[in-house]
Amino acid sequence: MSVRITETINFDLTEANISASTHEIRNVAILNPISKNGRKYLQPAMDDVVGLINRSGAKSFLDHSEMPCRPVRELLGRVSNAERKYMRVFATLVVLRHNCVFR
Repeated sequence: MSVRITETINFDLTEANISASTHEIRNVAILNPISKNGRKYLQPAMDDVVGLINRSGAKSFLDHSEMPCRPVRELLGRVSNAERKYMRVFATLVVLRHNCVFR
């Protein structure tokens, strides 16, 4: 069975390291045990998220539309190098070069 979960995420950049030359934002908090829209994630589920991201990466969009096909202009980049620490999931966000984040 395949399940699609859409989550509203505001990236927490408090502990992030930004590299304009590589278009990477490292150490971005991407998942907390309780999300802003009230979903609760147990530690095994958070470990699964880490594994999925590290095996195949994940796309990051500018918003969380319910549309099944997303316009390319909404694609921010890819999330990789996930790890769980301090009861949260942190990862590296590699921003696509066409995006204006680093300009």
